[in-house]
Amino acid sequence: MILVEGLLDLPVAYLIIAPAMSSFDVSLEESSKVCGSSNLQTLFRITLPVLRPAILASLTLVAIRSLESFAVPSVLGMPGRIYLLSTHIYRIIATGFAADYGMAAAVGMSALVASVTLIILYRHLTSESERYVTIIGRDTGLL
Repeated sequence: MILVEGLLDLPVAYLIIAPAMSSFDVSLEESSKVCGSSNLQTLFRITLPVLRPAILASLTLVAIRSLESFAVPSVLGMPGRIYLLSTHIYRIIATGFAADYGMAAAVGMSALVASVTLIILYRHLTSESERYVTIIGRDTGLL
């Protein structure tokens, strides 16, 4: 289930990270290499800090999508009696004599709390957005 869900969320993560990587100024990495930094130092001091907002946004969205995912756990997990949050809520409503909507709503609130917590954490980690702006002066060829 983890593999299939990961394959479903990979394009979403790519669509969030790709624009940030394409607008990344490569001269920052080149300057780091000229100053004697290794590839690992360049990665941790230049590349990851600049791409941090995109990576965190991608991780937040993928985590929230995985919490609310129903298709993969219902097709692959329920036949093997592996229940995740979404399939557990489905079982509360769909099985038994009377559906317990109050219990399903209470369990569903845990997904809401987790989602809000992830969003607040993302906002806190990227609160100084001016730190991640790279200003470049490229020749557009218009003159």
